[in-house]
Formats: sequence, C-alpha cells, structure tokens
Amino acid sequence: MAGCDFSVREYTYLDTPNDFDLNTFKLAEIEDFQLKIPMMKNIKQNFNQDIKFFASPWTAPNWMKSNNASSGRGVLLGKAGDRYHKTWANYFVRYLEEFSNNGVDFWAVTMQNEPANGLVTKAKWQETGWTPWAQRDWLKLDLYPALQNSSVSSVRNTEIIILDDQRVETPWWPKIVLSDGNQDLEKVTGIGLHWYLDDYFPLKSLDLTHSLFPNKFMLGTEACNKLNGKPATSTLGSWEHGENYSSDILDDLNHFVGGWIDWNMALNLDGKPNWAVNSDDSPIIVDANKN
Repeated sequence: MAGCDFSVREYTYLDTPNDFDLNTFKLAEIEDFQLKIPMMKNIKQNFNQDIKFFASPWTAPNWMKSNNASSGRGVLLGKAGDRYHKTWANYFVRYLEEFSNNGVDFWAVTMQNEPANGLVTKAKWQETGWTPWAQRDWLKLDLYPALQNSSVSSVRNTEIIILDDQRVETPWWPKIVLSDGNQDLEKVTGIGLHWYLDDYFPLKSLDLTHSLFPNKFMLGTEACNKLNGKPATSTLGSWEHGENYSSDILDDLNHFVGGWIDWNMALNLDGKPNWAVNSDDSPIIVDANKN
C-alpha cells in the first residue's frame, strides 16, 4: 500500500496534512496506474489459477504519526477510536475500493508490515509502530467496522492478516490480538510471518501457535537474502541463497505454515531500485541495459 524501501521514492496516498476526510486521497499515477494495476490484471487474465493478492502498509502519512516522518521510530497519533485511527482505517478501505474500481480485487490485507520495527528500531525505511494491544483495539474499533461499511462487496469480504513480522513474536502476539473473545476477531483469518530471525528461534513456536489457533492460517509473507553491500552479481551461480530459501520453506511447510512468499521477484544488478540504499538479492536478476 503506497511506498516501501524498494520504491523509487517515499510517498503515501494522503500526504496533505489534516485531510481527515480523505479529500485528496489519490493512487500513484506511475506506480499504481502504469505499473501495479496493469501487471496484476495481466496476471489474473493469463494464469489459469486462483491468484490471490494481499496488500500491506508500511507507513501512515507523516502528519498522522508521532514522529511526523515516514521512517524511524513512530506510531499513529492518538488511540483507537479517535479520528487519526478512523482515518487510517478509511485509508485502507479507500485503497481497496480504488483498486476494485480499476479491476483488481484483494483477497486480504495485513494490518502493518513489521509493526515492531516502528517501536524498537530506527530503520531508514518506512514503518509505523504498533503494539499487539493497540493493533487489537484498532481492529475492533476502526478497521473491521470500516471494512464492513464499504459499499463494495469485495472490500467487505477482505480477509485480515495480523503480525506480518518475525517468528520470535509468536505465539504471544497472536494471543494478545485474538484472545479477548470479541466476535470481530473472527474477521482475522491469518497470521503473517517473516523469516529474518528464523535461524535464532525454534520451530516449536509455530506448532504452539497452530495448537492455540488451529482455525487461523499461518503464511510466510516476506523473505529475502541480504547482499550486505555486495552487488547482486556476486551471488550468480551460487546455490547458498537458494539453499537458505529451500531450508526455510521446508521448515515452514512442515510446521503448519500454509505458504511462503518472496520479497522481490526481480531486482537489478545492484539489488535495487531501493531509495533507502538497502539492497537485497532476488531470484531473478535483471540487466536493464541489455534488456
């Protein structure tokens, strides 16, 4: 949803300060209308499979955040139920509706990409911090009602994925978000997991999470190998990164995780574009100069 570090710029769809009514909300002309939407429609039309798209936000607009910036440590201003949180929920709905109006429906949304990052790090890419308690309350008071109030049926049926962060945060994060008995929490159908600390935390946390919430799917929602300043071409012909992928995929699939998603399908020779100078590897390396 809007920009991430692998965008070519920082942006959101509501950069006008204090626009609580979303009067200036607008999809990106290049990123959305020229790139994402045509590509997604092409995929739907040319693959004889049930392709599911999910969206994930990185940052709320700067004026809605405690640090007034897209990156760094910062949370949404106020608390669940107030105008900031309702506007952020309506932002989700508007995004889903705009894509639907342009021929692309989403299966699900994650509530926040790596919510812990905005609390405990000073990462240079976009982020918005959430605690599981704040995420639970925002879901109940703002996000779920906003989705249900949409006039677009596909938006009302959008599934919700919580966490979207590291395995080390299971099962305690899902327990906090899902364990207060509120019926709205049935709208949460999945738990998103990233792989970046998997080598340091046991697989039994996945088994325990599944035993606590057997009716919620777990999904690997992001993974990539780090280049650590080296060019992407330095890994060509090496099996190491592929072995990292296959090992994590097999671990996940053998411990109740229903699927595994790569971060970037294709990047250039330097592991970019990336405005935050945070280059990663990808399965496909593209030499744009040679087409």
